[in-house]
Amino acid sequence: MFRRPTMAALAAVAAALPFGPRAALAQAQANTEIVCEVAAYDIYVRNDGTMTVAAESILRWYVPFTREQGFHTLRSPLEPGRTALISGVLNVAILEGAPCEAVVFDLGEPREDLDRFHGLYGDPANDNAPRFVVGQALNNAIGPQPGFLMISSAGAAAWYMRSVADTRFEQWVPADGDSVVVAFETDADGAAVALVFETVLTDLGRLERLGDAP
Repeated sequence: MFRRPTMAALAAVAAALPFGPRAALAQAQANTEIVCEVAAYDIYVRNDGTMTVAAESILRWYVPFTREQGFHTLRSPLEPGRTALISGVLNVAILEGAPCEAVVFDLGEPREDLDRFHGLYGDPANDNAPRFVVGQALNNAIGPQPGFLMISSAGAAAWYMRSVADTRFEQWVPADGDSVVVAFETDADGAAVALVFETVLTDLGRLERLGDAP
């Protein structure tokens, strides 16, 4: 049964979220800086960098005032100095000039072997301990992201993970700050048997693979 994590674990999760009032405008690619502006229900994103952001790139935006965030896929290249409209995405009309943040959603290079990490992880001796699902990255706004991992838990936001080594992954964040870093222990065939939290949620330590993802 998929258990809800403890309040202490959720508090640690919230502290690790990649967006929030402390987040600043960030460079998501070398020489590419996205500036975000709000006007009523709309968001405008401008490329203030020196490199073109390619068509089909995914932008992630956040408005601190209303704590709304989402994704937008560019249908055409966003050249330096050009602006793109993300129309009607806000639930509340906001005065022009309100703080807004946007970055290119970059997970690095996709991999073809990630299904060996998929599964449900937890403490088999403690039914009340948090349990985490590892699977293919998926978001309703941008659809499946083949070749990438997502880690999620009941009652907490999902983490998009970037591969940093064969069995080691870190949470994608748009700016400097704490991110979740995990490593998988594998068997002789390379299949994951455990998930180890190395940063932020270090109190969770090692979680065993309990079976397939629900």
